[in-house]
Amino acid sequence: MRQFHRANDPIVRADVAWALGRIGRPKCIEPLLDMIAQPEPAVRYTAADALARTTSRLLLEQAN
Repeated sequence: MRQFHRANDPIVRADVAWALGRIGRPKCIEPLLDMIAQPEPAVRYTAADALARTTSRLLLEQAN
């Protein structure tokens, strides 16, 4: 999962963050947390949104 750092284009890394948010599994949380620390705003904001989506989904699954 850590191979997103290899992509030089921040839009590609933001796309990876978006995809991880759609996958929404517990293993996606750690890479998303790493991506929130990226210097590019597109990556940070997309990762934060994806993390919120993932945690909401997991909490909803846990509640049911």
